[in-house]
Order: sequence, then structure tokens, then C-alpha cells
Amino acid sequence: MRLKAYCLSGLFLVSTLLSCQVEPTKHEIQGSFGIFYGGGVRQPDEMILSAVQLPKLGFRLSSSESEPTDRIVRFRLLRPGHKLTRVKEFGRLQWGAEQLQLDHLLPWPEGLKRGYWSLRVTVDQLLVIDRSIYFRGAH
Repeated sequence: MRLKAYCLSGLFLVSTLLSCQVEPTKHEIQGSFGIFYGGGVRQPDEMILSAVQLPKLGFRLSSSESEPTDRIVRFRLLRPGHKLTRVKEFGRLQWGAEQLQLDHLLPWPEGLKRGYWSLRVTVDQLLVIDRSIYFRGAH
């Protein structure tokens, strides 16, 4: 009886080891959503909007190494709209294989839009950025 149990457990172990697949390593991708300032990206949770100078809002993606092929970047921006509505904006970019960094500025709509701006960014279906910034008025 014990011999049969050992044989079955040995077969299970061998079948488990044979079924393991080693996935190719992907280079780590870092993402930042915020305000471009002084060559970097500030990532505040909250910011005061000024009618005098609107911030340069966008996202930056950085990779540790280049990839053999171009990467597809998709993003969804959820921002305040007219009165109490929310506006969804979608975008698709191609990130060149040799580029280690990709910067993308998001356009400001007409008028100051106070409230939560939420951004979700995927690179080749891998979620890299999922965060919000609250923009409020000076008063």
C-alpha cells in the first residue's frame, strides 16, 4: 500500500514539474501620472488650479531596457465635464521598441475643470498606472 502511495506521489511530482512553463521575463515598466515640472513628474494627490497658468498634466512611462518590438499603450482618462457630468477620453499610442521613456501630455478642455481626474494606462495589456488627482479652486 505504501509503495503504491509513493509511486502515485512520485508520478504527481514528475507531472507537475513537466507541466511548468517558464515565461520570458518582461522588463519592468514604471508609470507616473501628474504634473510635468522641471524635467520630472510630480504626483500630487490634490492640486489647486489657477486660471493664470494651467499645469502640464500627463503621464510618463519608463522601461529598464528596450524591447524587441513596439509596445501598445492604451489609456482612459475620466475627468469632470459640464456641470456634474463626467467625461471619458480614450487614447492609444505606440511606444517605440528602442525608447526607454514615453511622455504624453493630456490636453486641458476649455475652462477650468475642477474635481477628480482619473487615469488608467496599460502597456500591452499590463496595467501600469491607475490613479487620480483632485483639482480644486483657489477659494
